[in-house]
Amino acid sequence: MATYIVGDLHGCFDQLIDLLESVNFCERKDQLLLTGDIVARGPKSLESLLFLKSMKDSVDFVLGNHDLHLIAVAKGIRQPNKSDKLEKVLKYKDLDILIKWLQSKKILMQHPTHNFYIVHAGIPPGFNLNELVNISKKIEEKISSKNSYFFLKDAFTKTANVWSPSMKQTHKELFMLNAFTRIRYVNFKKNEIDYSIKCHPLDNDNPNIKPWYKLINTPDLNGKKIIFGHWSSLMGIVNKNVLGLDTGSVWGNYLTMIRWEDQKIFKSSLNSI
Repeated sequence: MATYIVGDLHGCFDQLIDLLESVNFCERKDQLLLTGDIVARGPKSLESLLFLKSMKDSVDFVLGNHDLHLIAVAKGIRQPNKSDKLEKVLKYKDLDILIKWLQSKKILMQHPTHNFYIVHAGIPPGFNLNELVNISKKIEEKISSKNSYFFLKDAFTKTANVWSPSMKQTHKELFMLNAFTRIRYVNFKKNEIDYSIKCHPLDNDNPNIKPWYKLINTPDLNGKKIIFGHWSSLMGIVNKNVLGLDTGSVWGNYLTMIRWEDQKIFKSSLNSI
């Protein structure tokens, strides 16, 4: 059995199939995990969703900000953007089943046997893993609940980029949902997440703002890795505590996959453009 982890898919279905065929992926014995953003901006979001759903227990993934956007659009909370290329998904005859399946997915995934966690964008500094796991479970319960409309509406309409221990529980959950699915930079002077900057760290000239992974000091990582996507301009990054897998396939680059057992990296040979 091998465990494969793939970066942000964004509807690049052909690139995913190319990667899986290159390693002779076997649904009966192998496991496929993804860093989220299964849909949007690429050409085959619907095909990607249906394929992953058909794989049942051999596949799992965390929700990304674009996946949450799709859920919100389907529930009438947001309007679709033409650039999302979600028309086929939104016209699908069993859309409600697809959305309910998406709502069942995690925000933060802890692998049961390997030493890694998967999150779409990253984790905010200053929290231990138990805190993050516990609050992610509460968020997941709200996203999958019958009353998800109200929580998701707040998530897309209320600003939550500053943490305070005195905040109400719902605001804490909104802060964490934003962090898990959108974080790149943190202004450590103001103790807030800065969502306005998306550039590569080498192009950031503000000394008070650093990538989240430069600021995490979570002692209980203890050899564990945080695997994430979301930040395509990094074109993949590996250090002691983090592994970034978004390499911008949807922007004409390549889809990246790692086989966890031997840490071998695979790159799709197909181009999405």
